[in-house]
Amino acid sequence: MIAVLNAANESSGCDFGCARPTEAGFEEGERGVIRPPALPSATVCIGSALALALAISLSPVAAENLPPPPKPCMAPVSTEVCAVPQVKVVPPAPAPLKLRMDAPARDYFGKMTRPAAMRPQAIGSYAKGCQAGAVALPPNGRGFQVMRLSRNRFWGQPELIDYLEDLGRDAPKLGWRGLMVGDMAQPRGGPMTSGHASHQIGLNADIWLKQMPDHIMSASERENVSAVSMLRGRLDVKGADRSVDPKKFTAAHARLIRRAALVGAPLSFPCQAEVSGRR
Repeated sequence: MIAVLNAANESSGCDFGCARPTEAGFEEGERGVIRPPALPSATVCIGSALALALAISLSPVAAENLPPPPKPCMAPVSTEVCAVPQVKVVPPAPAPLKLRMDAPARDYFGKMTRPAAMRPQAIGSYAKGCQAGAVALPPNGRGFQVMRLSRNRFWGQPELIDYLEDLGRDAPKLGWRGLMVGDMAQPRGGPMTSGHASHQIGLNADIWLKQMPDHIMSASERENVSAVSMLRGRLDVKGADRSVDPKKFTAAHARLIRRAALVGAPLSFPCQAEVSGRR
């Protein structure tokens, strides 16, 4: 059953059996092979010419023996995704951490670049826990694009990844071009260096209440485009009207949230919907 969590502002370490830090780093999960995040400086969707050049650089096979290049990006975006070459990469091992007993847990979890190579498991609670066996949500998919790639917060448990991909596929049928997915969790979950008190066990995802654009966004767009508020007044103004503005919140928003609730229970925020999934 998918549950909703409106977490209190608590920030704590992990006391639930997650990978423990040592003088040389973390005890488990340092050698896992994962689907890596896209490079922040790279264009998110690779066109035909670049895909062909990449294939040649990775293989000694003659160019005439290469398969035809992938289908280039098309706009506007519908239910199709651009073909992106799938390359298995082992990310570089993180530098060993020097432990300090007085340092907060968020400093260590925030430095982890890869998930723990263990069976998938959400450990603890939404605002006090960690995760093992996390999976990365691809930057682009059928009906979704991931925002703020530089944060490396696009990791989650396999069931959350499946949930978001299913919701993205259904979005165009609801009159919603596609999802803009914000923060999920860090590779090993745990408290974050900034922002959320929850999002610690790989079962939370921010979905912006803003339609995906009709093109594959660049790395720069993903870092600088902002979500929109659904409220009449500003959040940073004391005493401002906090009611929902019907000129902003449309029938399409309602259909999307209703569809999300069929499998998971969404919690609507002024600028985004936060989906928490736990079966």
